[in-house]
Amino acid sequence: MKRLSIILLPLLLAACGGSSSTGNTSTPPPVDKEQTLRFIAIGDTGTGNDGDATHLQYQVAEMLKQVCEIRGCDFAVLAGDNMYESGVDGTDDPLFADAFEQPYGDIGIPFYVALGNHDNSVTLIGEGSQNAKGDVQVQYTEVSPSGAWKMPERFYTQTFKGSVGDDVFAQLFTLDSSPISHFFDDNSAEWSGDALDTYILSQANFMQEQLAASQAPWKIALAHHPYVSNGQHGNAGQYDTGTMPDPCIGAGSVMLSNSCRGEDYKAFLESTICDKVDLFIAGHDHELYWFKPQAGCGKTQQIVSGAGAKSREVFDATRNDAYFQLGMSWGFFWIELREDRLVGAAYALYPDGTPYNADDQGRPLPVFEQILMKQP
Repeated sequence: MKRLSIILLPLLLAACGGSSSTGNTSTPPPVDKEQTLRFIAIGDTGTGNDGDATHLQYQVAEMLKQVCEIRGCDFAVLAGDNMYESGVDGTDDPLFADAFEQPYGDIGIPFYVALGNHDNSVTLIGEGSQNAKGDVQVQYTEVSPSGAWKMPERFYTQTFKGSVGDDVFAQLFTLDSSPISHFFDDNSAEWSGDALDTYILSQANFMQEQLAASQAPWKIALAHHPYVSNGQHGNAGQYDTGTMPDPCIGAGSVMLSNSCRGEDYKAFLESTICDKVDLFIAGHDHELYWFKPQAGCGKTQQIVSGAGAKSREVFDATRNDAYFQLGMSWGFFWIELREDRLVGAAYALYPDGTPYNADDQGRPLPVFEQILMKQP
């Protein structure tokens, strides 16, 4: 199994406390002739200004703006659950303004968006049984007042140039994971039976073809559901085992959906993006994780960034080996791609909305940062 080698160890393991020894992130990065691309990875953001004191979406958004001013951002990715708790009902739904335009619309960068289970739901638990609701978020791309919302299809790719020249430097592969790993079955004809199987197969074929044809030096995959996680939802193939209550089990210990444990989704990932992309970004669990490359997924780095507006404790810290993991915090990852290396930094807030790390002017500093060399 190929791995990216670490050449800069973490600046800070958050669990140990303390402050970062690097303060040079408080000034804008110098002009560099080396090819670069910088972006934010954030997920599970869609609470809006709902009055819940534990939903810190706006505070996290303010930190995101500051980090982009300090370190530079070309775009951001949203890893699903963009509209809590049960999606939106039309492109004029006020939640679009509350949960997206208000916190992010004035940053001046595009946000490339994936769908999550709550985006395809009708209940508060995010059961994923109403996939037609996700289509509204695709349609919103055409009417977003800021123009920052980007979801041209439920699954899609997007190419990016770097800072130098016109060649493609990176390509994003955005998956639609909820129809493959929902809690409850969708009973509509379009999203069940043979129609659902056809949709999943068409998505797999699309991703395989696009990845095979891609000439981008850097390849990034984005989805809501992770391949591995140490949070409550856990690993694909074993989702939500050991949780109480178990959202997959109904009365009489009957499974509520054939796809609830995510076995099909695990196989889907292994046949499409695993060992073919450099980085896989997901959400679903409301913590921050950077996992070491996993058996079954080759060289692919695994980031779970689901703390954009909600948080939970790390459920099982030893389930998967991690470079970094942090629960009961709110935040995101800032990522920089260079010609031969990947730089990644986690930024986090305490429950009172103050940064874990800040410079002497109160500007946010990373709670964790590392550099990994690019592998073929």
